[in-house]
This record gives sequence, structure tokens and C-alpha cells, in this order.
Amino acid sequence: MPPTTPGLHHVTAIAGDPQANADFYVGALGLRFVKRTVNHDDTHTYHFYFGDYEGTPGTNLTFFPWGDRGRDGEFGAGQTRHTAYLIPADSVDYWAERLHEHGAAVEERERFGDTVLQFSDPDGIGLELIASDRADESDAVPWPDGPVPAEHQLRGFHSVTLAVREFGPTEAILTDVLGYERVAEDGDRRRYRTPAGGPHSTLDLVETDAPRGQMGVGTVHHVAFTAESVAELEAWKEAYADHGLAASGPIDRKYFQSLYCREPGGVLFEIATDGPGFAVDEDVEALGSSLVLPECWRTTARTSRRRSPTSSRRTRAEGPDVPVPGSDRVGAPFRFDYDPGVLRYGAGCVADLADELERQGFERALVVCGSTVGSTPAVMDPIRDGLGDRLAGVFAETTPEKRLSTALDARDAYREHDADALVALGGGSSLDVAKAVSVLAAGGHDREAAAREFAETGTLAAEGALAPIVAVPTTLAGADLSVVAGLNAHPEAGLVNETVSGGLSDRGLMPRAVCYDPALVATTPRDVLVGSAMNGFDKGLETLYAANATPVTDATAARGLGLMADGLRELGRDGVDADALEPVLEGLLLVQYGISRPGETTLSVIHAFGHGLTDGYAVQQGAAHAVVAPHVLRYLFEEVDGRRDLLADALGVGDADDPADAVVEAVADVRDALGLPDSLADVAGPEPSEFPAVAETVVGDSFVANAPPDLELTTEDVVAVLRAAY
Repeated sequence: MPPTTPGLHHVTAIAGDPQANADFYVGALGLRFVKRTVNHDDTHTYHFYFGDYEGTPGTNLTFFPWGDRGRDGEFGAGQTRHTAYLIPADSVDYWAERLHEHGAAVEERERFGDTVLQFSDPDGIGLELIASDRADESDAVPWPDGPVPAEHQLRGFHSVTLAVREFGPTEAILTDVLGYERVAEDGDRRRYRTPAGGPHSTLDLVETDAPRGQMGVGTVHHVAFTAESVAELEAWKEAYADHGLAASGPIDRKYFQSLYCREPGGVLFEIATDGPGFAVDEDVEALGSSLVLPECWRTTARTSRRRSPTSSRRTRAEGPDVPVPGSDRVGAPFRFDYDPGVLRYGAGCVADLADELERQGFERALVVCGSTVGSTPAVMDPIRDGLGDRLAGVFAETTPEKRLSTALDARDAYREHDADALVALGGGSSLDVAKAVSVLAAGGHDREAAAREFAETGTLAAEGALAPIVAVPTTLAGADLSVVAGLNAHPEAGLVNETVSGGLSDRGLMPRAVCYDPALVATTPRDVLVGSAMNGFDKGLETLYAANATPVTDATAARGLGLMADGLRELGRDGVDADALEPVLEGLLLVQYGISRPGETTLSVIHAFGHGLTDGYAVQQGAAHAVVAPHVLRYLFEEVDGRRDLLADALGVGDADDPADAVVEAVADVRDALGLPDSLADVAGPEPSEFPAVAETVVGDSFVANAPPDLELTTEDVVAVLRAAY
């Protein structure tokens, strides 16, 4: 049996203006501003905590203030209708008058024998104050210097009211997993209470026929319940799994450990431990007086700290001063570790290959490419002329399978030709093989040792000075400025007993130079180009909404997306030539900049879907992205903000009334202009009966970790997206 929660731990909602948020909850409701920090999953966003004097669990209402660019939410099924605080039974008149003075429209009603004051905060979040004798049982610690007299201060949570389409599925989780018991019913409302029975132990469910709500400013993000220990979190994780639900965590939130799961009715549930609490980085007397950042950001936080005063000069009717973020949450600290090679761009720039090699001190280059590229004079003649006497030889045997055996053969050719550099010519497969050659040449692996290491670890250790690589792309996949590579081994090559899929990662694998030549790319067949183009275009989309986005990548990806969107539409209408490719290739260069960094990438949900749809199926990755990208974006915007305004601006639709719809339509327009498929039924992908298995692959993909902050991707969500795309 799972443990039983004693009740509510905290509630987290989404606010608009941070100063107005602080003014209301401190100045009007008299809660203490116990912690001002940033969202650990999105450090561009503040995270405010309001509670009792010590921030006791069961008293804290927390907020992500999105500022004036945050979209408004829409209340509906799967959301919290009201968050209710306890007040003493004799404080009703005091609070009715106080709320009226602060501009709140208050309705008084009776519920289960208690007086309820119902109102909303400035963003429209539903609140209640419930007068009850149970307030005397509260462990809330009064704020001695607060704006509300101690005898009338809020005493922590009474309950939350959750709106669901039907009681049954949510009730099952409340009773079977969390340990609540149904104790009363009145019309469309059911009341539940934990066996502990004290304050914070109550929860109400109401049924609604409203459509599923959309998260945004003015809605509650999640409801958190209390756990005593991490061991209890693990037990609850198993209990969720027994009900077919996947829980994420435990996750260290510094002030508590957390487990997350979206219950069947759509509400995001968190279970959080009691400790260690808010005093781990501030004295109790100083709680909330300064901006406190996660440990990994503190070395770059001095400017941010200066912008957040440690004392307030405001009146008690207002909250403490809050530094207001600028456009799109400007001002949050970030770390950007990126070391690209030389970038050369322009029609005919491959004529300068020998010059680039000389500048970097390399004498002889082995060209690594596929057989089609290697036998195409329109590609090879400019490469041979550009390298001149620095051409050591050509290895034209790479394949889309990116096999270890091919890399070993290319390594042998590298040695036989006495080369000291590699020119990776063609698509991503040739570049990945060249990176494997770089590692193999440096490490001195013989064939058996390399096969054994790869079979055991799925990778090859990068040791010594890696052979330098110059990349010359002929497709639009955008995999050139990367520190990683995919690699596979198959039994038919005689090196391994079973298929092994893996990869390489080392900052030394970043190409020393990349030559983007529109004239060379124009030699690639149109069907290959348009498929790869969608893959490259999506990299720009994901770089803007990824959890690890930075202002640097925002700038390059936004500019690159605009160039690519316009250029790809023209490419679809006018055909492939060097002139049409110029804006596309320049945009591709920009969207790649900074997406592949040591230990991280900005690739995210669309690419995870692409992996799921191509794993074991004959569908080409670009076609898979073309089909699902609009549907993934539509789902994403229904769940989170997804930086829709920035995406809309980048795609030239920033003046649209609904930026989310405009972004989806713009992406679909690019796809349609390229003549790519718009339905899974039209590609050689999975059938609907296989969607659950594909969904497991997608949710388990490592790129999901880069999803927009607060997105909780489930297998049910993935199946719904796939069905919409079919």
C-alpha cells in the first residue's frame, strides 16, 4: 500500500505582472514573500513563494510570473477552480471589508456548514477564504510585522477545488494512490479528506462540461501534496505505475524533493517532501528579501542581485519591490559554452578549401562522402579544384546506416593516404562517419578492439588529438555545427554479434571549418533537399522553445527561421538553384549556431517524434517531421506558452491575433510549399495500432528533456498527436 498524504503542500499558479502579483498577495492578503527565486526548469522566469512567516508546508501559494508577454489561460476541465485558505470563524467581516478595500469583488456563500468568501486575484485566479473552527488547529506561523493583524491572518490552506469532466478517474487516484476518503457530497461537488483530518487535508471535486482548460496567465499550474521523505515518493511512483500512470522524479527542487504526475482528469499533481525548507539559503528573518538563484547560476548572478532590493520602501498596502523582467523575460542569467569552427559562406566558396586548410596548418585532406556524391562531377570537380594539391584522396563509401565498419575502412584510407585532415562532403551520414574516423585515427583502435568497445558501451572513447574535420554540406539538414555523431554496427560486417546503435560525443568533434556553398547544394536532387530542409527548419523552431534556450541562440535562430521560411517557400515555387538556396542556406547556418554544445542540445519534442516514427519504419526523417511538426506545435501551445510570440515574430506573423495558430499555420505553409506529406497515412510509417509503442519510444527519447519548461509529455499525449497527424 502507498503511504497516505496528510494533505496539501503548496499550489503553483501563473501570474502576469510580477509587481502586481506581489502587491496583492503581500499587501492585500497579508502573506509573507518567503522566497523569490527563478523557475528551475526555465530560469528566464521568476518563481515567487507566498506563505506564513516561515513558509510552512501547507501555507504556500507560489507563482511563475510570465510578465506582459505571457498568454492568458482559459479555465476548463483538468484545472483548479479555487484555492481556499483557512481563516478564523470570527474573521469573516474583517476579510470582506479588507478585500473590498483592495478592489476585489467578493461573494459570500455557505458550503458544508462553513462561510465562504469567494473572489479572484488581479489575474483572475479563483480564491476562497473559508471560515472554520479548524483554523485553530493550523500550524501556520504568524508574521509579526505583517500588514494583517495576527488574529486575522490566513492560516494556510483549507482546500482546493478541482474541475474534471467526470469524477471517477480522478477520484480513483485520490483514494487509491493518495489516501483521500470521500466524506461529503452536495450537488455537483464531492468532498474528500485525508485520514489525518487536520488543516490542509481537504479537497473538493466538481464536474464540468467545459472543454479542457488551457494553461496560461490566470490559471493554476499544479497542486502539490505533502510527503515525509524521498522513500515515500518512490512508493507513490510505484502506486502511480500500478494505475498505468508515468510519474517523473524524484526531482530536487532545493527546498523540497518532488514527484510529478498528470492524473487522468488532466490536473498536474506534485508530491513534495516537507524539507529541507526555505531556510537552507536565507535566515528565517530575511526570507524573501533578496533574489536567490540555483547554485549553478550564482557565479553570474551579481547583476541580478543588485536589481532586487533587500529592503522595501513601499507601503504595507503593496508588496516588496520586484525587478520587472523586460521583453521576453530579459535579464535572467545564463551560461553559453560554444566553440564553433570557421564559417565560410557563399556561392563558389569551396574554391577556397586549400586556402582554409593552409590557414589552419593542414597539408593533406581525405574527402569522405557517399558513392552518389563521389561519382557526381558537378560536386566532385569543384571540390578537387578547391583542394588542389592538398587533396590526399577520396573515400566514397559512406551510407545512411553510418556503420562502424565503414568508419574503420575510412580510417584505414586516412592512414594509407597519409592525410592529416578530413573533408566531410555530403549529408549528415558522411559527417558522422568522418567524426568516427577522427576518433578511430586518434585512438589507435584495431578493428576488433573498436568493435568490442562499441558493443560494450555504444560509443568510442575520444583519446588524444582528434583528426581535424572540414565539413562541406550538400543537404539542408543542419547537422554541421555539432559535437556529436550517430554510429551503428551490424552483424553482417562481422564485427559484432547483434546490432548496436550508439554515438560519439566530444567537443573536439566540432568541425574546424564549414563551407556553405549554395552552388554545390544546388546539385543535390530536389526530393533529397526538401526532406532535409524540414529537418533543418525544425531545428530553428526547437532552439527557440527549448528549455535551455539562450539569448544568443534566440537571436541566431529567430533570424535564421525568418530567412528559411521565406526561402523555402520560394524554393518550393521556383525550383532549386543557387540563387533560391542563398537565403535558405544562410538561414540554416544561423539556426544551427549554438544548438549542439558540450553536454547539451536544443533539439526537443519534434525530433523525439521523428525518432519514434523512423525507428523501425521506412519513413524518411524529414517527411516524418513535415507531418508531425504542426501537430506537435499545436499540442505544445495548448499545454504551455512555448514562446509563441517569439516564434511568431521570427516567422513573420507577429501581428496575428492568435500567435499560436499563426505559428502552426506558418509551419504547415512551409511544409506544403515544399510538397512534403501532411499525413502519417501517406508515408511508410506506423499504423494506428502501433501508436502506443511509438509513443513509448517518443516519451523515452533523450531530447524530451529539452522540452519547454513545465511540459509534461505523456504517452497518451503522444498517441493523441499521432492520431491527429494520421
